[in-house]
Amino acid sequence: MRLFAIQVPGTANKHNRIAGKQFRDFLLQEIGGFNAREVSGAWRDEKTGKDHIEPMVEYQVACDPALMFDIQQKAMKLWPDEICFYVAELGFASIVYPPQKTMVTA
Repeated sequence: MRLFAIQVPGTANKHNRIAGKQFRDFLLQEIGGFNAREVSGAWRDEKTGKDHIEPMVEYQVACDPALMFDIQQKAMKLWPDEICFYVAELGFASIVYPPQKTMVTA
């Protein structure tokens, strides 16, 4: 399994809150879980020279590349006005479970 990160728009307006919930629901349905954190994304408008700093949510997901492609496609459908999305492959991932604990009774 590989570990990926994708950043999507934050929940600053009503549309983003709805799209964000749909995106989270999609991740839970397709993968079963994720890690998320609020971050800031910055970009400079080449035409005006103006800097923009916007709230983003970064999701980390463990999946195969084909499923990550589907996740990117879902993000593009939910936020059609976005110019681009930041996606990174962070490395390999494992889900590790602790050994089963046994109950000892006297």
